[in-house]
Amino acid sequence: MIWISVKLYLIKKESAMKNQLKKIIHCVLITLILQSQVLSVQAAQVKFDENKKFSAVWRNNVYMITYDPNGGSGSMSSQQFKYDNDAVLAQNTYSRNGYEFLGWSTDPGATVPEYGNGQNVKNITADDNKIITLYAVWRDNVAPTVSKSFTTAGTSMGVIGDFNPATGRFDEYWQTCDVVVNFSAEDNVGITGYYLGKTNPLVSQVAWTDMASSKNLTTQKRIGLNGENPLYASDPSGTYYFAVRDAAGNIGVSTVEAQFTWVRGAANYSTNWKSIPNTNGYTHFAISYNHTSNCMYANYGGTTVSAPNAGVCDLVVNGGSANVKWDSIPDVQTSYYYIYYK
Repeated sequence: MIWISVKLYLIKKESAMKNQLKKIIHCVLITLILQSQVLSVQAAQVKFDENKKFSAVWRNNVYMITYDPNGGSGSMSSQQFKYDNDAVLAQNTYSRNGYEFLGWSTDPGATVPEYGNGQNVKNITADDNKIITLYAVWRDNVAPTVSKSFTTAGTSMGVIGDFNPATGRFDEYWQTCDVVVNFSAEDNVGITGYYLGKTNPLVSQVAWTDMASSKNLTTQKRIGLNGENPLYASDPSGTYYFAVRDAAGNIGVSTVEAQFTWVRGAANYSTNWKSIPNTNGYTHFAISYNHTSNCMYANYGGTTVSAPNAGVCDLVVNGGSANVKWDSIPDVQTSYYYIYYK
């Protein structure tokens, strides 16, 4: 009886499992059928859109701009730009003592900028993710400094030829009546040229003498007639400019002002002290004459110098007037020449 009950239980259990299995199989079949239908629908859609046109999607290349002070100081942030997009370079915030900012260049040694400060730019490069370094371009804006000193006994004078009464002049002159000046100049970068003449190089074009770049220059120049013949063909009086310039075009200037006066005739000589008026605050005085048989004297502020046998007298007068005299009165053809300068 028990065995029959167990067998019946097993039969029922088996039947339930079969039914459950059938349900699982049924569900799987339904799922497969549904998936097949979806695939068929998708295939039909693809087939339906087979003539559709597809467009490429593009992205602008991007590049980075960095700023190098190139000898200056400070800090600036980088900028990211897109290709084919307008952009504006950053305003410069770097500084450099003694220099003026001109702009930017991709060459660190450039003296002329490729881009201005805050310039509108576009497509500096076409390369994606490229880093471009822009270097600050600087211009030296410090002018060279120039100083001067005078060398005493810088004048001498002589006359060759006969006096011409018709013209009131001597026919020929041997003339080296000039001022000897020592000039010194220096520059923070380098002096590349110099000039000496009566034209102001700060306002007019002049002919420069080129030289190898040097931070220092020392030279001696003579200002006046310096062998010019004749004396009266060109009055050497006036302002002389000794100028130097550097590679950036900065100009430093020192000036010499000189008044040259030629005097002829016995009436202009004296054996007593004769004042030579200093009308322009000159600091130095020199006098030279062409007679070889007497002696000339010059005096200022208690200092007396003499020039025998056609010599030269030099004095520092610091704005005052010098006094001169001779030990005898020469003949009418004798002349003398004096210079006030500063």
